[in-house]
Amino acid sequence: MSGKNRKTSQRLVGPYLETALHQQRLNYIIYMFTDVRTSTTEMLMAVTGAEEITARAFSTEIQDGLALLPGVVSRKKQVIPALMGVFKQMIEEK
Repeated sequence: MSGKNRKTSQRLVGPYLETALHQQRLNYIIYMFTDVRTSTTEMLMAVTGAEEITARAFSTEIQDGLALLPGVVSRKKQVIPALMGVFKQMIEEK
């Protein structure tokens, strides 16, 4: 996805993430924009806790609810295991 397309998508999707979060009774929403040509994913998040989890999972900084993840393109092999690892750590810390 090109930067221009991602920004357009972000403007369209972003405002509805918080609404969807409450309507679906979810704790977090993380919306991925993946560009396989550049092997990069950007994650847009709803709820402040999602930012902390994403930052821990990918050792990255979150800016304006958006995380840039170079080299991340697979939900199954890269995203889910990293997020699950953080959730496990959070449970163990309690």
